[in-house]
Amino acid sequence: MKKREWVLTIAIVVSIALAIVNMNLRTKVAFVRTGDLLEQYKGMDEAVQNYERQISHWQSKLDSIQGELHLEITNYNADSLTYSRREKIEKKEKIRAIQFQYQQLNYQLKEKAKTEDQKIMTSILNQVNSFIHEFGEKNGYDIIFGTLETGNVIYGKDKIDITEELIYELNKSYSGE
Repeated sequence: MKKREWVLTIAIVVSIALAIVNMNLRTKVAFVRTGDLLEQYKGMDEAVQNYERQISHWQSKLDSIQGELHLEITNYNADSLTYSRREKIEKKEKIRAIQFQYQQLNYQLKEKAKTEDQKIMTSILNQVNSFIHEFGEKNGYDIIFGTLETGNVIYGKDKIDITEELIYELNKSYSGE
């Protein structure tokens, strides 16, 4: 009976090993160079351009206040000898108020820019991840790894690198083709 149990155990182990090997042979795996994909994604280009336009608009508001401040300081320095004590106090208060307004707006715009940048990146990454998921399902991939410069995939053969195909398909989808 022991010999029979031993043979049965070996048969089970061999069957499991063959099943694992067979499963691994049928697993479709690929990787994508994430940095290249994002860099060449048209949606990312458009989002960056929109963000830069928004930043430029905000910067023009800030520049306007800075110009006003510079003008007030220049006028004060040029005419301060002719001002009464009360006028000097009023002009200095006006300059301080403009400085405060500038500092407040500068802080608010930096915070707004940071928030907007995070919002845009989250949206882009969600779009790309969703597309990769659909692409993987459609093309029968079991796993698609994303490589980063910091190295979660150190090496992969070119035949399983689908970056260029994904860039093409993602941009085609983005363009509505």
